[in-house]
Amino acid sequence: MIDFFIISNETKVPNIYSTTNKDDRGIAYRPCIDSLYAQSKELGVNINIKILERTEVPTSTKSLLVGFLCENSLIPDDYLARIMSLNNLYRSAFGFVGNHSCVYNQSNQDAFNNDLASMHHSRRIGNDWNKNTLMEITNEIKQPLIYGCVFNGYYYNSNGGFKASLTPRTISLMSSNLINDKTELIWAKRLDIFEFIPTPDFHDNTFGQWFYDLGYFNKKKWEDDPDLLLFSLKYKDEQYKKRVKFFQWMYDTGCYESFIGEKIG
Repeated sequence: MIDFFIISNETKVPNIYSTTNKDDRGIAYRPCIDSLYAQSKELGVNINIKILERTEVPTSTKSLLVGFLCENSLIPDDYLARIMSLNNLYRSAFGFVGNHSCVYNQSNQDAFNNDLASMHHSRRIGNDWNKNTLMEITNEIKQPLIYGCVFNGYYYNSNGGFKASLTPRTISLMSSNLINDKTELIWAKRLDIFEFIPTPDFHDNTFGQWFYDLGYFNKKKWEDDPDLLLFSLKYKDEQYKKRVKFFQWMYDTGCYESFIGEKIG
């Protein structure tokens, strides 16, 4: 049995994203819930899918594995088979994870929004030029985002399960008790997933909350992160300046509030 805890956000993925997103082998990506049911039926694997709010996730399981996705996740057609294969190869691993990135409505595609989407809920371990398809990645995950992670059930239970991190401003999807510098995770290129961002949700408040969480968990200022500093320099023109400053303010606020433990202002 595999538990899949799907974090609810009531976002529907357009059918076009079930056919246009494919990996380098031509495997299609489809909305996660329907795809998981179809894959489990085809493989004869028992799964238990629960759609939950962030604060409702069970902290223990009776299943062999526990997977986390968001309601608007897109997964490959052989996602379940990949998980089972990895578990057979690495039975002592704490868990498995792939890259996590975003796709979004065509009407918003410009350079600035592209770069925002590449950072939002982003987890990229293997570089495009990296030929590895499997790596042990203890110490290499900067942000402990729960999406796309599959944990060994014993490890999940012994570490207290997923507990939504309550910051002064957000209910975060970070899970430092499950993902930290001692977690022996196996990164697999074949476990890459996408998150669909719909047009109504594609606005600065959405990204502001993510930058706040990043600052809160990274505990360092915006200017001390090379990627964020590069983003500021790239978009220093007047048309982007206010938005970049807002994201920087949210990030730094998260950083400051992580030290004092309460909301500023």
